[in-house]
Amino acid sequence: MNKKVKSIITIFVLGMAGGSIYCLPYLKYIFYDQMIQTMHISDAQLGLMISVYSLACTIIQIPGGIISDRVSSKLSIFWSLLITSGLTILYAFMPSNYGMSLAIWFGMAFTTIFLCWPAIMKTIRFLGEDIGGGTAYGIYYAVNGLTGGLVNMLALRVYGGFDSPDKGFFWAIIVIAAFTLIIPFVLMALLHDYKEPTAATAAEKPKAADVKAALMNPTVWIISMTLFFVYGVYISITYFNPYLTSVFGISESLSGNLSIVRQFLFMALAPLTGLVADKLFHSTLKWFRVGLVIVFAVIGGMYLMGSSASATLIMGLTLVTSFFMCGLYSVMFSIIGECNVPAKVAGTAISIVSVVAYIPDMFIHTMYGKFIDTYGKQGYSYIFIIMLVMCVLGFLGISYLVARKKNMEKNTSAVKEHAAA
Repeated sequence: MNKKVKSIITIFVLGMAGGSIYCLPYLKYIFYDQMIQTMHISDAQLGLMISVYSLACTIIQIPGGIISDRVSSKLSIFWSLLITSGLTILYAFMPSNYGMSLAIWFGMAFTTIFLCWPAIMKTIRFLGEDIGGGTAYGIYYAVNGLTGGLVNMLALRVYGGFDSPDKGFFWAIIVIAAFTLIIPFVLMALLHDYKEPTAATAAEKPKAADVKAALMNPTVWIISMTLFFVYGVYISITYFNPYLTSVFGISESLSGNLSIVRQFLFMALAPLTGLVADKLFHSTLKWFRVGLVIVFAVIGGMYLMGSSASATLIMGLTLVTSFFMCGLYSVMFSIIGECNVPAKVAGTAISIVSVVAYIPDMFIHTMYGKFIDTYGKQGYSYIFIIMLVMCVLGFLGISYLVARKKNMEKNTSAVKEHAAA
């Protein structure tokens, strides 16, 4: 089989795995109002579930990345999916037990992040050497989005098929569990002959010194802080769901379906984003600068218009914002390769970046929930202001990375010319 075709198929299967395993941890993105109703909790309590999940992810992210440089990525992803299925089924039977739900969300950090996340990201980076980094991540997130969208659409449809919200919610969660139970076996079957492109010799394998080098690499930390703001904007768009229902009176069903489009189906266009970054801008960093300016302008318009705008217009603007943020999110980890972080510590570097980049999950959901509980509809104005500030800071970080990369390339070129002379 052609090497590029094999790489694409491999990324396709990884996208199925990634698209299904994160459906439950981020269930509130689609079932926001339904979770509050079924679990009998407040907006802040719902946000706390994501905060607990993110806190656990932060604690185990770097150890997971270090281990991922030493173990089979395929087996790591396989067992992560299976155990996640068990936790999903457990949650289906006792959603009203808030303490147990918090424990399940804490446990999912180990099943979805400890080995699964760095294993997937590391593998895609290596496969990107055959087809282009932006294209590889774009394909992954396209399949990821389609899989997540399909799972959530089916779950939402099943939920609406029952007169009892509690019964509908139970079967919706079982649908999610079914996917994470089936896909790992598909993964094992399709990747039977796949061998991870890891170092062949002991001298090339990750060592403690390599881990230290990754931790001391300033580029890794600059990337981390920049993606902190980018990811902060990305997860903020999930609050378009309750914003449309509470401020503009859109039905939960319509808002939920729009969330599926925003969070998942737009990921199907991720390959286009990767091609734009690789072929048009020849740089993910340069594409980020353009994308963040557009997002800032659209969010600024929504903030200024407020509730006086028509519901149709606001729905359209939320889709525009989400389209660009999904595109940026889908290729953001290709920045690591573009900034020349050593490949042999890719798993460790990805984990460091992920720890910092995903910190917004630790506080934004709880903070936004508190805004809504305390200030009602006015709370969304504060959310928009925070999104605008993060767009600006993300833009500044990307601009700094572009300048830093140019200086590093210029210095490297000067050294080579001096050596040649």
